[in-house]
Amino acid sequence: MSDRVLLVTMPFGPMTRPAVGISLLKAELAERGVACDLRYLNLRFAALLGIETYHEISESLPTSSLIGDWLFRETLFGPDPERDDEYLDEHLPHQYPGVFAPPLSALYRDCRALAEPFLESCMREVEWERYGVVGFTTTFQQTVPSLALARRVKEAHPGVVIAFGGANCEGEMGRELHRQFPFVDAVFSGESDHTFPVFAAHLVSRPRRLPPLLPGVCSRLGSHPVAASPPSMPVEHLDELPYPDYSDFAAALRQHGLAGRYNVQYLFETSRGCWWGEKHHCTFCGLNGQSMRFRSKSPGRVVAELRHLVERYGADTVWGTDNILDTHYFKTVLPVLKELDLRVNLFFETKANLRKEQLRLMRDVGIGWFQPGIESLNSHQLRLMRKGTTALQNIQLLKWVRQYRMVVTWNLLMGFPGETADDYVRMAGYCDAISHLQPPSGAHPIRLDRFSPYHDAPHSFGITDVQPYPTYRYIYPFDDEALRRLAYFFTFGYSDGYDPLQAGRPVLDAVARWMLPSSLSLFYAIGGDNMLVLCDTRPVARQGRIVLTGHAMDAYLYCDAIRSFDSVVRHIGERHAGVGEGEVRALLEEMVEARLMLEEDGHYLSLAVLVDEDTDLGPLVDQRNVDRAARREVAEPVPL
Repeated sequence: MSDRVLLVTMPFGPMTRPAVGISLLKAELAERGVACDLRYLNLRFAALLGIETYHEISESLPTSSLIGDWLFRETLFGPDPERDDEYLDEHLPHQYPGVFAPPLSALYRDCRALAEPFLESCMREVEWERYGVVGFTTTFQQTVPSLALARRVKEAHPGVVIAFGGANCEGEMGRELHRQFPFVDAVFSGESDHTFPVFAAHLVSRPRRLPPLLPGVCSRLGSHPVAASPPSMPVEHLDELPYPDYSDFAAALRQHGLAGRYNVQYLFETSRGCWWGEKHHCTFCGLNGQSMRFRSKSPGRVVAELRHLVERYGADTVWGTDNILDTHYFKTVLPVLKELDLRVNLFFETKANLRKEQLRLMRDVGIGWFQPGIESLNSHQLRLMRKGTTALQNIQLLKWVRQYRMVVTWNLLMGFPGETADDYVRMAGYCDAISHLQPPSGAHPIRLDRFSPYHDAPHSFGITDVQPYPTYRYIYPFDDEALRRLAYFFTFGYSDGYDPLQAGRPVLDAVARWMLPSSLSLFYAIGGDNMLVLCDTRPVARQGRIVLTGHAMDAYLYCDAIRSFDSVVRHIGERHAGVGEGEVRALLEEMVEARLMLEEDGHYLSLAVLVDEDTDLGPLVDQRNVDRAARREVAEPVPL
């Protein structure tokens, strides 16, 4: 057996980002004195397929469609033309209306025709005999391509040990993969930062001795195969992990002629698990599998690792892999990064209940794009999903994001057990009132994902008929129970027969209006000379311009952040003698009725984007908005 290890990432792993998991394993193996190579065969296929088509499949199309796995299905299981026709021409257009139009079937057939030649080239051009262990990482649509190549490697080189790991191998999914595919010698479930290096180092250094039994590993090596084992132990101290080795990724970009053809995002891990999920696991979320417990790196390590990425790889865009940003970093890490001024674009996932000063700090350190987990603009739905936020908090965030010229990734989810049609009526009104803010990417019914509370305890939520996504039946020729164990995505029904698409029609229509380019609008506030001017081109606007003065101006500015009625009364009373509670209430009600503010449960939020010394109107005033405002008859400034 060779003393080298090869780790492989297959299609449809992202072509814009290196694989952080195997990059960490390579660095771990190096510390143990084991030579390891990484092969980004996904980049080879991207160059063959065309980067636009590859990126569309890997990043834009619904992952539950499994279109990437289908492209390689025939290379693993053989031809099945009747089932393929049904998948392309009937299943996809029905399951994903508007996404997979029937004419696209010809494109995907052409793409599939490249799968076998691609695998043959991989077999020719990689010196598989050099390696004692070959490991495949698999997340989302990488399983079938990885299995197809792994089988060919095992048939050509029986002595090579084949190992699988990654998100698609978590728990029951990994055990079933191990059971169904005998050419896979070992499957690693959960965090394998320590178990895989021990396993691989043992095999390449002591090829005649069986590897030790390890937690989280299914192995068929030896006379007594292990079909299951206790879960792997999560890494306790993340500072002890090495820096990921991304040198192979940069080399692969050059090798396949992809360097400089698109923006590359280097991955940056500062934490694992979810500190919110430890307390209140969001009902629909299955991202953390069996490793929910939150752990984060020390501030010094975070700063040092980011500098390493910038200095060694010239990274100018870095994506945090964290499920949620450690809030302590607002006081420890981000101020240091602001001082260092590394001039790098950062991306992180956060909660939506950020304070304005936190957003300003994020912007100043280069986090101009982030994912705050908004999910809904209805507080009842947010309570049902255990988000720990309200509709007003989400809208407040969108308003401040617009002010600071930031961008968020978000969509609206529908179909939470316990929601009502009234939830959507209220939310549709909110959508129309905030048409000047960044719209969602769309509105979609929720999907049932493995490891989510909805999946683990469906009956407690009134969820029935949990079944693997029908797409799996077009990929794997297995029985229902095997598909259930392999699947990550599931369909379901409601015990009361609820139909979220029917109930959610008002929001679907409102979001469609919001997303139209012709619906782009402005609503901003500019202060000066003891007045506040509101400029408004929203479709719901009653007046193009409104001038606020005195206590009306102070109340509106004070409600730039969410304020309770009592706090507004106190604030105005301290500044304007003689303005009592009744007058304040009448003012706020008038502003809400005019859609200048929103009110919920006695709390108020101003909707105009505040223009101050931190705001550059240029990015806010899109040229299409300027043209629209110029055509609109705008009245002379008048008081409210």
